[in-house]
Amino acid sequence: MAESGTPLLPDKLSQVLAFYLPQFHPIPENDKWWGRGFTEWTNVTRGRPLFKGHYQPHLPADLGFYDLRNHETRELQAALARDAGLGGFVYYHYWFHGRRLLERPICEVIKSGKPDFPFCLCWANEPWSRNWDGKSTDLLMPQVYSAEDDHNHIQWLLDAFADERYIKVDGRPLFLIYRPAHIPNIQKTTEAWRREAQQRGFPDLYLCAVRSFAKEFCDPATFGMDASVEFKPNGTDCGLGLKSHEPLDIGYRLHNVWDYDQMVEYALTVPLPDYPLLPGVCPMWDNSVRRKQGGTIFRNSTPEKFGAWLREILLRENLRPQKESFVFVNAWNEWAEGNHLEPCQNWGDRYLAATRVAINAAREHQTGAAQFTRGQTVAINPQYQVVGNLDHEEPLGSVLNATGWCADADSMTPSDALVYARLESAGFFTLLAAIEHQRLARPDVVEVHGTKQTLLCGWKGQRPLKENRTTDQASHIIALRFRDGAAAVLCPLP
Repeated sequence: MAESGTPLLPDKLSQVLAFYLPQFHPIPENDKWWGRGFTEWTNVTRGRPLFKGHYQPHLPADLGFYDLRNHETRELQAALARDAGLGGFVYYHYWFHGRRLLERPICEVIKSGKPDFPFCLCWANEPWSRNWDGKSTDLLMPQVYSAEDDHNHIQWLLDAFADERYIKVDGRPLFLIYRPAHIPNIQKTTEAWRREAQQRGFPDLYLCAVRSFAKEFCDPATFGMDASVEFKPNGTDCGLGLKSHEPLDIGYRLHNVWDYDQMVEYALTVPLPDYPLLPGVCPMWDNSVRRKQGGTIFRNSTPEKFGAWLREILLRENLRPQKESFVFVNAWNEWAEGNHLEPCQNWGDRYLAATRVAINAAREHQTGAAQFTRGQTVAINPQYQVVGNLDHEEPLGSVLNATGWCADADSMTPSDALVYARLESAGFFTLLAAIEHQRLARPDVVEVHGTKQTLLCGWKGQRPLKENRTTDQASHIIALRFRDGAAAVLCPLP
């Protein structure tokens, strides 16, 4: 058992980061490929409703049709993000064998020192093609990999990493790669990069594989990387496709249409993998303006649904033992993908407001957890009643694995925290250790109790297994409620 007075739950503050697209200023390459003056806004303004209730076009509100060459726009974006509680931007970084595209915004951010807002980089290492037109074989800018290019690339990156605003994990610059599976001999690349970073004075790098395509759904150690970043949506989380028999609803025939609620529910029910994963969410998605057909549309998204999803992910992060805690929002400003936190003419700033509410709720939860410490003695509160069950436990080496579920008896919502505790006297318990894997999906509980709130009432945990089980009979599972410090007994361990 840990010493008395140490935190009961992991002592960490989750940071919410948003992917940031820089393609809102003209560049010579886009002028050549797509027409003079092309920016992301060119696609956005083509949006038209393709079925009843279809939200198109996505038109900006507060910031207007901005140009990212304007430093005032970048400052206003950072101010909006900061007010919403975001911890930083993840700028897409385009590097093609020493050639950079869309680099002006981040170069000016680094050179000017403004805005004073944290950031990191994600290497979007896919080749550029006419994929937006459905002509993915028409290559515009290929990716070429080599050891020489690895060296040149990391030298540029290390200068960016040295910025005081650059997001780091224990001094290690956070760097994402969008398609690590595309890089041949990537372990040699990451080893060389780590070595050169250490020579520059960094303790190491914190390298993340973006988990958006099937080949990246694996342990990031496969690529010599530290963690996976969940990218929403992706092809595994769509649910059942939606159809319409209305003749005018052509969007259902031209594009793939899914339900936002199904995506969120699926995302919350998938078990965590056994490797480091940094979770992700998205406010909405509709890239039909980029494609004449074959696009992806998630309908029925709202700020409230997004906020509830983000809040739940952050509450789970409060309970996870994994030290590094970032939640990634896709995206801040993917306007042509119908996917943005920035204010629009349809929703105003409600997505930013929902983000702020979710982050504040999670931090209040973490503050509430601080009132409980290991070794603390609590009394059972008769007004706080829980229902649930210890389903299963089995020894595994030196630990005892247990699974079950627990809900507030009145609201049938998950308890704020579950704790192993030792009975000291009638109604008094000493808190031993938090059960850190909580708020897991339990469809079977929903079927029995008939309320959707119970879906996330599952848990699983471990505790040391003593040789003499007779001395272990007094261990119990206690549910804690943070708002009033109440405690309730779930059930004794057999």
